[in-house]
Amino acid sequence: MDKATEILDKKFTIGAILIAISGLIFCIPLFPFIKTTSWINNDRDLGLFFINYALAFIYFFVAFDIRRLWKREINYKISHTILWLILCLISCYALNRQMNVFQESVTWFSVALISSCIALVAYIFKDLFHAAGKATLFGVLGAVFALFAYLSVYLAPIYVIGILASFVIGVSLHTFVPLIFCIILVVIAIRAYKEKELYAICFAVGFVLPVIFTINFATKWSQTTKEIQQAYNRNQLNENTELPNWVYACQKISHNWISERVFKSNLVYVEGWGRNSNFFGIPNGTFDAARFHDPLVTVARWLSSEVDILDTECVQILRTAYDARHQAQEKLWSGDNLSTANVTTYARIYPDFRMAYTEKTLKIHYTKMNNDRWEEPQEALYTFYLPEGGVVSSLSLWINGKEEKGYLTTKAKADSAYKTVVGVERRDPSLVHWQEGNTITVRVFPCTSAEDRQFKIGITAPLKKQDDILTYQSIYFQGHATENATESIKIQFTKDVSKLELPFTIDNAEVNNYFYEGDFKPYWEVNFANQTLATQGFSFGGKTYTVKDYAQQYQNFEAQNIYLDLNNSWNKSEFEDILAATQTIKNIKIYAFQNKLIEITAANQEQIFEQMQKLNFSLFPLHIIKNPETSLVISKSEMPSPNLKDLENSIFAAQLKSYLSNNISQICLYNLGENLSPYLKTLKELRVFNYDNGTTENLISLLYKKQFVKNQEDASAIVITQAAIKLVETQTQNGSSIPKSDAPDHLLRLYTYNDIMRKINSDYFSSDYINENLISKASTAYIVSPLSSLIVLETQQDYDRFGIKASENSLQNASMKSSGAVPEPHEWALIICVLLVLSYLVLKGR
Repeated sequence: MDKATEILDKKFTIGAILIAISGLIFCIPLFPFIKTTSWINNDRDLGLFFINYALAFIYFFVAFDIRRLWKREINYKISHTILWLILCLISCYALNRQMNVFQESVTWFSVALISSCIALVAYIFKDLFHAAGKATLFGVLGAVFALFAYLSVYLAPIYVIGILASFVIGVSLHTFVPLIFCIILVVIAIRAYKEKELYAICFAVGFVLPVIFTINFATKWSQTTKEIQQAYNRNQLNENTELPNWVYACQKISHNWISERVFKSNLVYVEGWGRNSNFFGIPNGTFDAARFHDPLVTVARWLSSEVDILDTECVQILRTAYDARHQAQEKLWSGDNLSTANVTTYARIYPDFRMAYTEKTLKIHYTKMNNDRWEEPQEALYTFYLPEGGVVSSLSLWINGKEEKGYLTTKAKADSAYKTVVGVERRDPSLVHWQEGNTITVRVFPCTSAEDRQFKIGITAPLKKQDDILTYQSIYFQGHATENATESIKIQFTKDVSKLELPFTIDNAEVNNYFYEGDFKPYWEVNFANQTLATQGFSFGGKTYTVKDYAQQYQNFEAQNIYLDLNNSWNKSEFEDILAATQTIKNIKIYAFQNKLIEITAANQEQIFEQMQKLNFSLFPLHIIKNPETSLVISKSEMPSPNLKDLENSIFAAQLKSYLSNNISQICLYNLGENLSPYLKTLKELRVFNYDNGTTENLISLLYKKQFVKNQEDASAIVITQAAIKLVETQTQNGSSIPKSDAPDHLLRLYTYNDIMRKINSDYFSSDYINENLISKASTAYIVSPLSSLIVLETQQDYDRFGIKASENSLQNASMKSSGAVPEPHEWALIICVLLVLSYLVLKGR
């Protein structure tokens, strides 16, 4: 009998077959086509566990011979024991779906567990390996021992419970499975030493290497926590600080994969037995992200002290530094079971107006997961990213199969209605809120497994102009999973275009209409040649809105004080070139802000630059500028920063608000490059700056010429720089007829949004900007803004009880059917008179 035949005995064959069956049963809830069916629920998932458990239970008696066990005669082969333990491990993780001793394992740990089982099975066939193969195998088994040693320590606190509860059909004995793995691996190591000392050394090396890696990770974790704590402490000791502690820490610490896990340790990487324990799987409402079990994070937390930071501050840092604003949005209900099933994108592009209107229709699918104890309605949340200057101009929600349009109201009323209906009554609403940084959030409730929910959002946005090329930027979003989503796209041009560049293969079935069907496309652009702007205007409410070319003009500007907004985005050559240029120009002083205003000189410039390079981002305090008329701020932004609203209750925000309220002059700001931090981006939208951007060479040229870009906006003109257009509002003469026009109503919507933003200005931090005049403007244009939101409720009675009324004399929700000029009131009267006369004549004729 050869070695392979000896190994493959009847018991081994039975064990291998049972492992295959058990593994398949364990994976049943993971199959996509099973997830979408309703038969797999919590009770049946518990049934699946008992199948896994029964298979391990049956093989125990097969492997160890029940007759000999009854006579207390131990009889086993290590190969059979390994197969039995693998069955037990599968049963453990099947049970974990019910008891949640571990959260979902991170990917690397799941792979490690599967690889460990493969390595143990390979050990059964070790005699078929060459010497080098055996040495490698024992090295891997050493790492496997480290893995199960960790699990044994992790589960140690419930060993007593496991013993006491073992009389309940032995389910609690699953607790000891990793410990038994460790015992078997020790036996394997002893046998390896007896066979050949080299194999034992390889086993030891395999064990030591992951331990060293883990200790190294824990050491870096400890260093990071100390760095964070020191940043907090230093800010508290700084008498001149105006910023919250979390902002200072976020500025100073290194943003890497370890620091991200430190901040997520209480929110995402959940332990079984600590202050962030979550044994029953109750979700943490402060941060909407899946909970994971990561052994590296767990061990690092065991070996280092906790950082004294509130979870809310950790969330703020994650929002700022790790692109987690979407996850940090407030939610009333979970959305864990939701995914995006389909996206329909309809883009109508107006080349001769340099703007576009896009409708995105999303279908939300509820997947009834295998561990749902009962089905709760869930809340869908999406964050849409708009091109600069863009605005939401329509919202629809399908209720009982019918499209219901949104009502525009104040943000406060919409928020109150949504929270009441969702939080208490659990009925149909949808809500759109404006957010900083050219983003908006869409909420839909309730989402259930009964049917897919569907909503539509319309966005009016300018095109991007660069040289002689116009670019349409698609609207991308963050939200529920899109891995299996499909998309239908229609791109429609209102005029013929040339030099058209499309992002993917599409079907041009109609003139100026392009179609795509296939997998979901997160972001794409369409490029085409610039066109002469249309002269037609859109008229409404006694006013006409037209679009004109915008070209930069320059005015005399002699900077006397230059403020460098330094951070690690700057390179040294930019810093030195600006200093060298200013030294050759008389009467210029140059400053940096480092807890206080410091004049930069030849003696201190190296030290200042080196220290400011440690900042991940900067929040230049504009309120320290005493003479804005002769001051210039030079900025550069590569990393994200807090939004203005993040600083709302800080001393910094109060000082900034007071300064902007008392200064009517715009501050000249030159940005090196095209990126602008969220902090500066919002201030730019609020028209705090007279803004320009470009290269260092262009800036130096302006300094020598003593010029700066001229602000061409006034009470009746809005400039959208990225589209190189100026939107102009003019009064329509009384009694004059309005010529038929193909100009879109989006002219009024874009103008109004930007006009509202500049009028809010210094009142952004208070409720003072929520006045009737601005609300009326938003209502007329039917746009979402800092003070207005769109909401869909289930019935008219719901609108009535929350005081939400249909807007009168407004554009209403934008749509693809929107026309040009809307009749004025006197024209409506004429139309009505004509209709009455025609009706009278028809009736008289009868």
